Amino acid sequence: MTAVKHDNATPSLWLQYAWLTFNVAMTLSIPFASMAFDLDAVVIVFPLTILLEWIVLQASNRNSGAAIYGTRDTWQNLTAGISSMTMSGTVAMLISRYGLSYAGYEYFYNHYRVVQLDDQAWITWILAFFIADLDYYVMHRLCHTVGLLWAGHAIHHTSTHYNLSVAVRQSMWEMVFISIPSLPYALFMPPQPFYFHVAFNTVYQFGLHTTLVRDLGWLEYIFCTP
Repeated sequence: MTAVKHDNATPSLWLQYAWLTFNVAMTLSIPFASMAFDLDAVVIVFPLTILLEWIVLQASNRNSGAAIYGTRDTWQNLTAGISSMTMSGTVAMLISRYGLSYAGYEYFYNHYRVVQLDDQAWITWILAFFIADLDYYVMHRLCHTVGLLWAGHAIHHTSTHYNLSVAVRQSMWEMVFISIPSLPYALFMPPQPFYFHVAFNTVYQFGLHTTLVRDLGWLEYIFCTP
């Protein structure tokens, strides 16, 4: 498969920072919304953000090259995302019948934790930030190095374009095992701060799948960037 390349057109500086500001605001707000209203806010926000990116690309005459929203490719991305969310919801529903959630994280925490951290302490929330980031890194690396896991993750890398709709191009199979590497953290990390930062990380990863933002200078050495 031919590697996806960015087109040469460079968006204006204000557009880069406007998009970055929007992404940061969205990343911060969705985990709070999910906790406060007990709903999956991304069901609404992700499609609207994809639509917003398409409008920006059209308005700036950049809906070409790697960033293009092709009808067939975008449809495949969205249907894959809907399928994976359906599988995720089904697995969560089945597990909840046995008093578990997030593939047993709360069950492991309630029955096998070795330390009791204060889930309201700021140091616990800071620690949860790094734990959730490590959790994502380990899971993602395993998906690229273990054949069985790659079979479920490969679909995410088969799009011919690169835009926000690609972020939701996920596999149903991946939703079955994605939370298993998180279980060791249940030995010490309370569920609430961990869930929050997992949601935070997920939304942040969504915003990386765009060509509207280019070089962010020194931030490139610290964070994953678009």
